[in-house]
Amino acid sequence: MRELQKEEFAQTHEICPLMELNATLRWSRHLYDWCYQHQEEPIKGCDRDIQYPLVLDAQDIAHHPAVLAKYCKLIGLNPAHLKSEWNVPDQKIQKGVEDRTGHKSPEAVMKFTLDNSSHVLKDKTPAIVDIGLERRGWDREFGISIGEQMEKWVREAMPDYTYLRAKRLRVQDA
Repeated sequence: MRELQKEEFAQTHEICPLMELNATLRWSRHLYDWCYQHQEEPIKGCDRDIQYPLVLDAQDIAHHPAVLAKYCKLIGLNPAHLKSEWNVPDQKIQKGVEDRTGHKSPEAVMKFTLDNSSHVLKDKTPAIVDIGLERRGWDREFGISIGEQMEKWVREAMPDYTYLRAKRLRVQDA
């Protein structure tokens, strides 16, 4: 978020609303519930043992490749093409490509970590999230006031996260 502000894609007064929007899972839960309630019975060609709509959890994607392979099969993609490691082109290992004004594109800001990594970053998705520990990191990165607000948003999002996580495609489903 700070990078978006630095590159002038977001003004100071827009940072907290953007962070709050990104911290909530309320809309994802509402969308899941709506899709679940409005799906046709039975879903033609679907595996009856799999719960639809499909939900993927980032922690599972990073740590349990079988989940992503199963997802690929369910949506008609070949899991043989999945990669957890790749080569980073030399031109990508930089702070981001700047345009004529000396600013990065919004795409470069949002894709920086992906463009400059060579594998799935498993440390970005720990098995157990310690909100107190995360809070200390937010305080360092954003300041105490925003760190406190981030903690509040994350705690408020936990019921929706827990609900959606319970609906996720699991390894034992794979």
